[in-house]
Amino acid sequence: MMEHIAVSRSRTIDWTRTLEGDALWQPSPDSIAQITPNALSALHTLAKHDFLHAGQIAAVRSSLNMKPAFF
Repeated sequence: MMEHIAVSRSRTIDWTRTLEGDALWQPSPDSIAQITPNALSALHTLAKHDFLHAGQIAAVRSSLNMKPAFF
């Protein structure tokens, strides 16, 4: 799972680097426009989503007496 998270993060960073000026306001595809209407809000939504899952992973690892995954 951690590999999938790393790949997703890398792809998000790569995509973010392509966005400048008006590209931040480009409309999202119809399939996700209701959730995130443009690229800028998509970045925000992706960040919130990643933090949500990071918290879940931390809670599960803690409950299993495992060390944190990111230290």
